[in-house]
Amino acid sequence: MKYRIICLALFLVSAAGLAADAFGQTSFEDETLIQLKNSSEQTMEGKKMRIVTVEERFENEGKTSVSFSKSMNEILPPDRNRFVYEEMTASGIERTEYINIGENSFVRRNDGEWKISVPSGMIIGSGTGSGNGIIPKVEVAIVKTLTKGETVNNQSADLYKTIESRKYIYPDTTYINVSTESFWFDRRGMLVKSSREFQDGERKSLSRTTEEYEYNPNFKIEAPIIKSESKKTTRRKNS
Repeated sequence: MKYRIICLALFLVSAAGLAADAFGQTSFEDETLIQLKNSSEQTMEGKKMRIVTVEERFENEGKTSVSFSKSMNEILPPDRNRFVYEEMTASGIERTEYINIGENSFVRRNDGEWKISVPSGMIIGSGTGSGNGIIPKVEVAIVKTLTKGETVNNQSADLYKTIESRKYIYPDTTYINVSTESFWFDRRGMLVKSSREFQDGERKSLSRTTEEYEYNPNFKIEAPIIKSESKKTTRRKNS
């Protein structure tokens, strides 16, 4: 069985390679991508930057949108950042904005009044699958492609894409899950965009997370005016 899986993976990779050549694509080694990521992360340290993240989830084979959120994180070294999170709900878009300056944190919701933010503990649980106890046969195929000279945000970038397909074979059903990771690097070797997508063949759902990076954008981060503090200051002056 292992021999069949290996042969299948090699066949798919070879077929993808032939198709890639026709479109000007090549393959890449894992070590190459790892080195690019590490180099980009090291260069990012201490840099002024903006990261925009979009998270989406679809059902009904990707036809029905069930959730959408967008966040923006502005980082201003050494100790300032602004984070805005927008989420689509049944009543409309809910918006939360945070500003962190040193040890001081501020928050406002739906463009309301700014308040001092008090950190709260968070418990994150880990879910487990609802398997039926039957161990399926699994066939795995991985294809890696490198596409040179794509255009991202009006700049040229190289796309490193990894597609991993897992075919689950049960006695009474078969389905395929597909994970896709994409990373775009500009001519300086800086990460300008990334995308992670998961197609769940069993649930017929699709989830996608996309991040875009902007370096040295034009923004400032200042402490907001807290109205309650402003009133106290006015009363002190009047007295």
